[in-house]
Amino acid sequence: MKVKILKFLILIVCIFCIAFYSVSAKQPQQEQSFNTALQEILINTSDIEISQKFQAAAFKMITFSETIESPRGKNEFHGARTLRELFGDERQKFDVTYIYLNDNTPVVTKANATWYIVNRKNGSVEYKLYYGKNPVTETMQEGDFLFIGKVNNEQLFIIITSKDSLAKDKLLASLKVEIPITKAIQSIKPTNSWYKVYFTPGPDCENNIISRLESAQQIDIAVYTITNRNLVNAVIAAHKRGAKVRVITDQAQSEGEYSRVRELIEAGVPVRTNVYVTEQHRIEHNKFAIFDEKEMKLGSYNWTSSATKANSESCMFFKQEGKEFSKRYEELWGMYN
Repeated sequence: MKVKILKFLILIVCIFCIAFYSVSAKQPQQEQSFNTALQEILINTSDIEISQKFQAAAFKMITFSETIESPRGKNEFHGARTLRELFGDERQKFDVTYIYLNDNTPVVTKANATWYIVNRKNGSVEYKLYYGKNPVTETMQEGDFLFIGKVNNEQLFIIITSKDSLAKDKLLASLKVEIPITKAIQSIKPTNSWYKVYFTPGPDCENNIISRLESAQQIDIAVYTITNRNLVNAVIAAHKRGAKVRVITDQAQSEGEYSRVRELIEAGVPVRTNVYVTEQHRIEHNKFAIFDEKEMKLGSYNWTSSATKANSESCMFFKQEGKEFSKRYEELWGMYN
């Protein structure tokens, strides 16, 4: 009798374990299914990071006016002047893979898009990204998430995710877009303004930082490691032309053999580190910059030659909504005094 009872209890435990495992494993399986399906769509293989597919990318939220079909068939995504950094000043026609992602089966279609430059009689220039009607753009609605990935000068991926699905967060996670979470900044929500992302190895992160250093009048930099000669020269040049420049960096890294922080200090650039607050902040690991209190740069990209030439990194540029990053910078600047 005792043996029968023991067998019955073992059976009950086994059934409970199977049921618990099935429930607990459901979410990881869903995540894996999504990531595998996305990788198959983008690169037809499961052993390459999706971020390696793109030279650069941009994303924002779909506006109401973008959902209205043009009677002439020339539909466009607004705010395209911002995309000039991705596409340049010459007319280009792209082969495009359009993808609509929700929590169910994705919609995928092949079509074209044209990067178009319009020179007005008054001397102004307008930039347009035109596309034709297709099953993916017919599906998009106001508030949906729009992602444009540039593969090369001939190929694009235009990915739209439903505003009500988790596909946006999963997409950004799959693309290795790094968004830091701090005490003052809990999340970044894409708005109607474009966010631009560049990937390394490659010169785009370095070149885009330098172009902003050359034009901004107020520059606040917080970065873990500074060894890149080109970036250091650009910071010093900005300081010498009269721009207000401040640099926050890690104390231990600043004393490294290849660090160029000493050059910044000797040139008169204000620099502060976490040397007096190592108990609160063991390392100063931020990697962001603020230009004229308006435009942000952040991502995994350190200011090193390796980050440009050898590492798999990303950097993102976008308009600062509110003053969260500026407030955080002032907090750190005061703390590190």
